[in-house]
Amino acid sequence: MMAPLGRGGMAEVDQRLNRPVARKMLQAELNQQAVARRRFRREIEVQTRLDHPAIVPVFDRGTTPDGREFFTMRRIGGETLGSAIEKISALVDPEDSKRERRRLLGLFQRVCLAVDYAHAAGVIHRDLKPDNVMLGRFGEVYVLDWGIAHVDAASWETQDLESSGEPGAPTTSRRRDSPSLEACSGLRRT
Repeated sequence: MMAPLGRGGMAEVDQRLNRPVARKMLQAELNQQAVARRRFRREIEVQTRLDHPAIVPVFDRGTTPDGREFFTMRRIGGETLGSAIEKISALVDPEDSKRERRRLLGLFQRVCLAVDYAHAAGVIHRDLKPDNVMLGRFGEVYVLDWGIAHVDAASWETQDLESSGEPGAPTTSRRRDSPSLEACSGLRRT
């Protein structure tokens, strides 16, 4: 049994109740459009290949009985960066506000590292905004929604993702040269 988690411009996300995974699939009406299917397949490939702690890992991909492609990924929880920013603006005590801003700045550094990693791999997110960053209860940070990412196919070791028409077997070729915090624009922990 699947329980719905959310719906965006292109896809729906639901959850298997017996495991902490989420399944993302194209909305039924978009599944009939070749361009939407091609973009969704590219999203699967991009998210599968970007192996970084701040990018949700993909576990599997497949097709539902009604012909809709899907992929499963880690189920994440928490709040969006947008929600966290709104909560800060509602704080009355200046010290509370200052503490929360510092906490968010530290988390935002991890967003920068994930984006830098993706750029090094030839991927530009193109929809990076506070609502596409999830903050977990225990300090986790995830950059979400790689659906309209631009891929520099020359940077990838296998097929050209821009023209990929058919889903293939999961790739094992991943870049693992994620930069350190110190290498990201001179940022240092204090």
